[in-house]
Amino acid sequence: MKTKKASKTNTSRLIFFTIALTYNLILGFYLRDFLVLSPTLQVFYLLSALPTSFLAVEIKTKATRAAVYILMILIAYMNIAYAIYCRRVFPILAIISFSIVFMYFVAFANATRKDKLLTKIFVLLLSATILLFLFTAYIFVYKQDDVSLTNSQATLWDTNTVALADKICADCDTDEEKVKTIYYWISAMI
Repeated sequence: MKTKKASKTNTSRLIFFTIALTYNLILGFYLRDFLVLSPTLQVFYLLSALPTSFLAVEIKTKATRAAVYILMILIAYMNIAYAIYCRRVFPILAIISFSIVFMYFVAFANATRKDKLLTKIFVLLLSATILLFLFTAYIFVYKQDDVSLTNSQATLWDTNTVALADKICADCDTDEEKVKTIYYWISAMI
């Protein structure tokens, strides 16, 4: 027979699950066009949506909850790194989703009992999937093949490039004229 406290915990878990799931569905619907085109956004969207699945089961042991906390901290770190390094807003929207999950675990998940075997397997498989996506996100953020995807943050100008830019912009007085001249030069080269 369930106690009132267990019933309250299940109710609050379902409420948080519903809120996080609804947020993820709205975010996915809003960004559906971008998610189709960008594998990077797909990975970060999944990193925001997958932790919601932790609310589908009741995690009772402290060790399992600690593993969930560590995963969420890693996801937050990767989202913040992507937002800063690649200057994108999307990870901030993704952080909201797993913050809801994190709030549940901090505020309501304090029961310490043994987890069922199925719960352990579910958490293990979900954690492995999240770690796979974290590794993929790491590659997208730090190990990009095409440095132009990072908004020129990783682009290095050597002396030849600087000399070419100076030659192209020799007759320009203002920065605006320089930008337009470089733009027209690039357009002519294409």
